[in-house]
Amino acid sequence: MTNPDQRPFISAIEVRSLDFGMYDFLHPNYAFLATWKNYGKNSTQLLRYPEDPYDRYWEAEVGTNLMPISVGSDTQILAADLPDKPPQSVLQTALTILNSSGNGISLLNYTSTELYINLYFAELLQLNSSQKRSFNVYTNNVPLSQQPIIPPYLSALQVFVNINVSSATVLSLSRTRDSTLPPLINAMELFEKNVELTDGTFDTDVKALALLQSAFSKLQEWRGDPCLPESFTWDWVECSNDKMPRISKL
Repeated sequence: MTNPDQRPFISAIEVRSLDFGMYDFLHPNYAFLATWKNYGKNSTQLLRYPEDPYDRYWEAEVGTNLMPISVGSDTQILAADLPDKPPQSVLQTALTILNSSGNGISLLNYTSTELYINLYFAELLQLNSSQKRSFNVYTNNVPLSQQPIIPPYLSALQVFVNINVSSATVLSLSRTRDSTLPPLINAMELFEKNVELTDGTFDTDVKALALLQSAFSKLQEWRGDPCLPESFTWDWVECSNDKMPRISKL
């Protein structure tokens, strides 16, 4: 979609296939903006293919007043039954609180939007009988589940959260009263719900505009869908608000 005297271009496009059943919670009729967080990885480089066979862009996160923990790259984290298949590399690192008596970790910094979130937890330390790591996921101090999260040793849990957030929303991990250790997190996937997908402006209307453009050279400067995205509707047309827009006025 361009304005007059602008020419659209694309340098490259990459397509990655996913296995059947991955991200079934995402509505197929909407676009989503994705962010992948790799907690505890002390690096500025993205983790991508070949470490992640699906070439997701995992950003390293270390935070402040947080302590990274990790296991060796040859240590396998059991995750074969997780539906969205996080790579081993993001499960082999984690962040916890630097002060073992600390209570929580805050995870979000978003304005108003709807988020679909995958949280991944795996215990990387072999705890003794007197140690326990147990915590809950909260939004604004309200727990999102009835049962606490107890990450199993060298085995990953996937926790899904769907919430509407604002700039005041706090998503956090807070230890339970009987926990001797603070919470940890290995990785997080965030999917921000965006525009509803559509097949575009009603085809017959588009063809009618094409006839007008062929007759008037000045109109030929306009390319792309005449009505979509809404903020880039052609200056000389007005469109309906239907799911498949119609040209309502010239």
